[in-house]
Amino acid sequence: MRPAGSHLLEDPGGLAVTYDSYTPNPRQQQFHGIKRWAGFNHLVKGAVGGLRAGKSACCMQELIDIGMRCPGGTSIAVRQSMPKAEASLVEDMHQFLRGRAVWKASSNSFYLPGGHRVLLAPADEWDRFGSTQFVAAYIMEAQEVKPRIFDTLLERLSHPAGMQSGVPWYRLLFDARGVPSKHWINEYFKAAAWDLDKGPEAREKAKRPWWVYTRFRTSDNVSNLRPGYLEELREMHKNDPGWIAMMLEGEIGYDLEGRPVFGSAFDPDVHVASIECDRSLPLLRSWDWGYNSPAVAWMQFTREGRLYVLREFCPKEISRDQFLDQALAIQETEFPGRTSWTCRDFCDIAGDQADTTGITDMEYAEARLSTAFEGLRKAPVENGLDVIRALMRKQSKIEGKMRPHFLLDESCVTLREAMAGMYYYESLPTGPRIKKGQGYDDICDSVRFCAQAVAGEADIGREEEFGRATTYAAY
Repeated sequence: MRPAGSHLLEDPGGLAVTYDSYTPNPRQQQFHGIKRWAGFNHLVKGAVGGLRAGKSACCMQELIDIGMRCPGGTSIAVRQSMPKAEASLVEDMHQFLRGRAVWKASSNSFYLPGGHRVLLAPADEWDRFGSTQFVAAYIMEAQEVKPRIFDTLLERLSHPAGMQSGVPWYRLLFDARGVPSKHWINEYFKAAAWDLDKGPEAREKAKRPWWVYTRFRTSDNVSNLRPGYLEELREMHKNDPGWIAMMLEGEIGYDLEGRPVFGSAFDPDVHVASIECDRSLPLLRSWDWGYNSPAVAWMQFTREGRLYVLREFCPKEISRDQFLDQALAIQETEFPGRTSWTCRDFCDIAGDQADTTGITDMEYAEARLSTAFEGLRKAPVENGLDVIRALMRKQSKIEGKMRPHFLLDESCVTLREAMAGMYYYESLPTGPRIKKGQGYDDICDSVRFCAQAVAGEADIGREEEFGRATTYAAY
């Protein structure tokens, strides 16, 4: 076992800021400070994230800095097509190198002091680069290009000028916005790379620790943005959490082209409010089990046939004992005095996840909570979603005002995001399928278990019965 940190190689001099047109923000400084991995002469760094988060400036600065250190070499900067490159890459490079390099339009190249050439080219065909050798390469807006471009440029990092005084300066740099989970940047690059935010100890465990994924947020670069820019974008897209997650927070795994499960049925201006618990009605608890992202929702079904979601709890990576303990603590705080006999519990009763003793999560929770779970065995998922969508669409008068039959408390942030579009159908060759594993399907399943059992599939479209009175005894 190597001593801690011995696998990181110090590069003499580091990557100092050499151009007065660029002052790195703290996130960019972290990016520049990433060191090589022992045994590998090249380093691959991806800057993935939000709009105007400083990604391209960061990569271009590092490309130029390396060029200054490697006289007589050749590096390359590309974008998917030449028209796109001319509209952004060429102009941005001119801004960085004004008065410091010579531009030759005939060769689409800048020549740095010391004779290092920086070639600007389209990335439309992988074989465009032939057998050319490079010291460093930069891909602008890498989400636009094919993975073969990434591989080809990586293979071309072999120019002799890249080795200076025994120190290799070979770099592949790219920037990209947040991408869907099926994109090569996620499945090929990020899956193998070290995630900078996971800390130095995680680098040893990465599949390719000489590849580094760095997430950039728009807020990282707020000092270089006009006042109010970030706030304006958040306001413009306040009802589109997927856009905010991808375009401002730089998250990976969201598909802006995906079809939201609840579609136009959900309107946050209509379905989100501050809701008080009705002490004359049972408290409905609906659970979805699992270690990675279990969920529980506290709800009530009113005498007028309305489903209200009062609170949610959506932890990550938690044991079932911890999950139950924390859920009960939240319940005591939010709904003091509620005991099991004033509650009804729901879950997927067909679920069969069990521990080493063979006890299922449902059986274990029934014993812990002193309850009996309700649910619908083998209930189709879409039927349950139809129940929720129908409740969202239906409105009737209460105290002279039209009000929806589905209402979500403003404290339920995860469920609101899910219903606003983060819970969506992804397009697959076999047909659309609900996107799983992003932390939204669990809380939506919890609500669905209860809605389908309480509101009932038979009520869909039956206006004369849908709002029928339901009588509960006060506890």
